[in-house]
Amino acid sequence: MLKYLFLGLLFLITACTSQNKADNQTDWFEVGGVKLYGKEGRLGFEPKGENSNISKGGHFFIYFWGKPEELADKYRLIGVHEETGTITTLYPDWEVSRSENKLGADAQSAAKFGFDKKGTWRLEVYMGDNYFDSIVVEAEPDLNKEDWKASPLFKSGIYTMIGEEERIGFIYDDGEVLRFYPNKKQRYMWHFWGKAEELQGSFVVKGTSNETGESINVFNSSGRVGGPINGADASIVSSMSLPSTGLWRLDAYLGEKLFGSIVVEVHKKNE
Repeated sequence: MLKYLFLGLLFLITACTSQNKADNQTDWFEVGGVKLYGKEGRLGFEPKGENSNISKGGHFFIYFWGKPEELADKYRLIGVHEETGTITTLYPDWEVSRSENKLGADAQSAAKFGFDKKGTWRLEVYMGDNYFDSIVVEAEPDLNKEDWKASPLFKSGIYTMIGEEERIGFIYDDGEVLRFYPNKKQRYMWHFWGKAEELQGSFVVKGTSNETGESINVFNSSGRVGGPINGADASIVSSMSLPSTGLWRLDAYLGEKLFGSIVVEVHKKNE
């Protein structure tokens, strides 16, 4: 009996050691000229845009390599802070695409996350309810909320827009009619600049509050974006409202991929 208990304990120690060793293999690698952070041939995070950094958080494309039975229709990203043992959902269930991609991965998805504590984090990926793999990140988050700023205004055609010029924006002039106020629903026309393959799929907007960290679904459309207009390559009309004052980041997804983000201010009603 003692022999079997000893063997069982030895197996658990070996398994944990192997897992820790595997986690420690996390590093930068390159596929098809694209730099990824993770485990080559298994799991890779590609930062999206200059404001995304694996040690601070941001927006990422995620690529998975695995057997068909290891993959699922949705994945979940869990963060475990080594020093405190804090466990948090960094990104809830989100769709996984198995369509052909530029890196030849078996599947791909996207994520948006940040860290609320410095130190070592283990990012665990679950496919459905099953553990897929994990990476280790040394987090150095910038916890200063004052760094957020409303996106700039720019002109396209005859309209003023807010966003990132020649990438993403919607018609907005910070006037009384179009201003955001808590729970005020308003129609906004989004405009996109990009390659044809980027401008595919359904349109989804997710919002994150700078003040509270609250994340909400702002707008969902099963329809595809329309054609060129106002100097942009594609467009779509949305109906949006935000629940509280302060700065909100609107993350726009096309076909399950993060296309771009716009920061807006929700004003107090007496302003």
